[in-house]
Amino acid sequence: MYPNVFVSEGFLDEFDNAYKQLSNESIYDVDSENENKKTSLQRIRDLLLSSNIYSDVTDKALIKYHTKQFGQYNNIKDLIFSSLIKENAFANCRKLVARKKQGDCLQSNFCYLTNNNFEECETQENSTGKIILGNDFLNKAFYLQQAFPIEPTDEKIHQIEKTKYPCSGLIIIDKYLFEDSTRYQPKIPNLIAFLKQLIPSNLNKPFEIDIIINNPENNDLVQSKNKQILDAFSNKISLHIYALRSIQEDADRYFITNYGVFAIGHPFDRPTNVSSSFFPSNNNKEAIKSSYNTWLNKIKLAKDLINKTPANYGLIKTIWKSDEVNHSIFNA
Repeated sequence: MYPNVFVSEGFLDEFDNAYKQLSNESIYDVDSENENKKTSLQRIRDLLLSSNIYSDVTDKALIKYHTKQFGQYNNIKDLIFSSLIKENAFANCRKLVARKKQGDCLQSNFCYLTNNNFEECETQENSTGKIILGNDFLNKAFYLQQAFPIEPTDEKIHQIEKTKYPCSGLIIIDKYLFEDSTRYQPKIPNLIAFLKQLIPSNLNKPFEIDIIINNPENNDLVQSKNKQILDAFSNKISLHIYALRSIQEDADRYFITNYGVFAIGHPFDRPTNVSSSFFPSNNNKEAIKSSYNTWLNKIKLAKDLINKTPANYGLIKTIWKSDEVNHSIFNA
């Protein structure tokens, strides 16, 4: 499986111009800002070469790429469209979907590379919780620090400050999230602080949260934690809680957003370890594909656990929902 990217033909032209300009600079003129720009360009290029591409390019414009057989590619557009057309002839390969508009590509995990200006894209990112770049995309680095291996963290998971990126939902799989210990800090206040860092401030719909826990067989306990979270955000979140009789060990303690997975040892009550897998911005094509499939497998795991949650266990409630909205993070 491959990530999904919408890219306008105009974006590819701008991308190619930027790539050529930075490539032609003298090695003696390189500074940290230009190094970040080069890294951003490389990662965007690798994302394009690792993804299914949805584009506003027309069939007429694709003819020249279809007939290209030999020789060097002239630009990034040649490289992407020619390689995709060839791959489309094989099973289990990336695909090219032409004549699309940005608004036609609504899945939560899409990245959007458009011909809009920087301010328009910033506004759209903040309101939709999706990654949206425009034709002046080098105004900011392309999420250079979002993926990292295991690092020590504290009960507040301070890494969220450096890994903030657009998202519209969060899945938490943690058996013990609603179970406090007298030895450690209470978890829900730290969860709320984490969410306040993560949730985009100008999101145009409620932020969608799914929490999957072991059932404590205590309706009052779950109701209390549920209310504590809802009260902290008023009507700004859609909260769904699923309390299973038992969650298998390998399913424990993942936070899943539209674009990445946090694996966390003991979240929100003690010092622990955290790692981040952020599929759009890994440092090579194979890492992007591997990270995306990790993300997809965790989404499938969450779906499976939710589907296994019964309506109740006798008088014990198992599903708690603030609304009946179908959460879009599962539309992958």
